[in-house]
Amino acid sequence: MYKNMMRGRSYRLEGAYFFMTFHLKGAIKGEDRKSITHLKSLLDISYDDAARTNEFQLKVRRKLFKTYEYMLEQTNGSSMILQQYPVARLLRQVIMEEHRKSMDVMAFSILPNHVHIVCEILQDFGDGNPWSDVTRRVKSQSARKINEYLKTSGAFWDSLNYEHPIYEDQTLLKVIRYVVANPVKLGIANVGNAWKWTYVKPEIQEVLSDISFGKVG
Repeated sequence: MYKNMMRGRSYRLEGAYFFMTFHLKGAIKGEDRKSITHLKSLLDISYDDAARTNEFQLKVRRKLFKTYEYMLEQTNGSSMILQQYPVARLLRQVIMEEHRKSMDVMAFSILPNHVHIVCEILQDFGDGNPWSDVTRRVKSQSARKINEYLKTSGAFWDSLNYEHPIYEDQTLLKVIRYVVANPVKLGIANVGNAWKWTYVKPEIQEVLSDISFGKVG
C-alpha cells in the first residue's frame, strides 16, 4: 500500500489530506455561480444537521464537483491568463514555497483558468478550517505576485473554492489520477504525456507507474 511505501506514514489520518480547486475571478458568473453557492450551502447545512446522512453529503458533494468542473470547462470568454508562462511560473513558485511549510504537495495542475492541488496539511494557523487556511495562503500570495508582474490590482481569484477532504489511500490516488488526466481532458496535453504545469510527488510517481510524467515548466 501507498502508506507502506512512504516509510510507514499513515495516509488515513482523518482530515490530513485534501483536494482543492480554485479559479480566476470571472471564470464562473451569474446564475452558474449562484448554483454552486447553493450547493455549497446545502453541504454546510448537512455538516451541522445530525439528521443528514453521509450519503446525502456524498450526493451533494458529487453534484457540486460535477457542476463546478463543467462550468470551468465552459470558458465562456473568461480570462485564460494562467496559460501565460510567466503567470503560471509565479503560481507554481508560490505552491512550491508552501510545500513542506504549510502543506506537503502530493500533486497539482495549473490549467488555463483554474488550479487543482492535492496535499497534506502540515500547519494549522488557528484561524479556522486548516484546509481553507492553506487555500487562502496560496491564493493571496500568488495574487499579490501575479498582480505585481501584470501591473494590475484588485481580486485575481474568485472567492469560491472547491475543497474536499481525502480519507482513504485509494481515494488519494484516484484524485491524483484525475489531476494528471485533467489537461488531457481539456485538450491541452496529449494522451500519455504530462502537462508542463502538472507536478506529482516522485514517491507517488513510482506508484502510478502507468502514467508518463514530464518536467514541470
